[in-house]
Amino acid sequence: MRLKLKNNLSSILFWSVISAAFIGPGTVTTAALAGATYQISLTWVLVISTISCIVLQINVTLITIESGKTLGELLLNNFSNYKFIPITLGASIVFGCAAYQAGNLLGATLGVGLLFHLDQKWILLMIVLLASTMLWFGSIQLVVKLLGSIVAIMGITFLIIAFSVDVEIQSLLKSSIIPSFPFGSELLIMGLIGTTIVPYNLFLGSGLSIDKDLSASRIGLIFAISLGGLISIAILISGTLVSAPFNFEKFTMALTENLGNWANYLLGIGLFSAGFTSSMTAPLAAIFTIKSIFSNRKKLSERNSPVYKSIWGMVMFSGLLFGFLDIEPIPVIILAQAINGIILPFISLFILLLVLFNQKPKRQKNFNINSILLTGVVYLIIVLGLYNLLKLIQPPGLGIIVMALGIGLIIIIGVLVFSFVMRKKHT
Repeated sequence: MRLKLKNNLSSILFWSVISAAFIGPGTVTTAALAGATYQISLTWVLVISTISCIVLQINVTLITIESGKTLGELLLNNFSNYKFIPITLGASIVFGCAAYQAGNLLGATLGVGLLFHLDQKWILLMIVLLASTMLWFGSIQLVVKLLGSIVAIMGITFLIIAFSVDVEIQSLLKSSIIPSFPFGSELLIMGLIGTTIVPYNLFLGSGLSIDKDLSASRIGLIFAISLGGLISIAILISGTLVSAPFNFEKFTMALTENLGNWANYLLGIGLFSAGFTSSMTAPLAAIFTIKSIFSNRKKLSERNSPVYKSIWGMVMFSGLLFGFLDIEPIPVIILAQAINGIILPFISLFILLLVLFNQKPKRQKNFNINSILLTGVVYLIIVLGLYNLLKLIQPPGLGIIVMALGIGLIIIIGVLVFSFVMRKKHT
């Protein structure tokens, strides 16, 4: 019993890397902006996104462990006649990692700036050197454990701030369960989805799950991602202290005025933790994506190989370059998260197909239950994405909702029919 508990705790710490990857400055910015603009009315988006993230990550881990192949390899094998699909997805993931790195480093720099009055350029350089040193000399296991520990510190920090905010529990529960679409919230809704269910996390999780125990991984993912969702909700609640339009200066002032000077230091620690952890997971995700799609896995698995170092070095340098250009991070971060939310339906559809293609007859009953749950998650992601895209280009109305639901349903039915036909051909 003690050994099982120890293994489960170890698995939770290990899979906290997924929380570390999606709770970056992008999450802090998007969730706090949602709280500042719409108070707690968009909490339901984070609840749905967290549940969807758990379902998708578990399914990616399931097919990876059972097949012994990473997500990229499975895409290549199952869509061998359509190689442009995995290559396009992989290229967009790697490009996304590089784009996010700028926000990650700028967020970590801003966090340190709240704690110490130092030149921003020097802080940025020190963070890049620290993260690069860890990736250069540390093993993947060591890096993952370090990230898990920092996530715990970050979680405690934002939860302390959230518990200090005066929020009605009844209203919070209502906002967590009942969806609402405040006027002008479309981009933020897509951003909240995109910042929670990060496409590159699916490749990262798949690469890390090779040779792992499925049961322990499932428990670790559920707890780690749930903690990440809870932290995101805590950040949204913290953002309600700020009046729109949101920026970090106003956020800092609001926390100090409402909670005291100590809140400024908590925000600094939380923001640094979010940025630093994500500045290490983005390069790792790029490595695992290229490893599974574009190159030889064995060659890339060698930590000292030039290819391995050049991949994370490229991502790190791109973030450093944008950081030195003094680009305003908030608009870029929000747009990147929204684009993430647009790409997500495509990736989730292919994951659904892979799960259906790689069914194991011995777990037919569990497979059916899992397929229904996964199909529901994919359907929700498609509907929310379509609904918000349509609202961005047309006035809101019942017709848009019906159209989004209808198109989403047609896509899901098409996927299920296509998978059935393909499975018949394979057998």
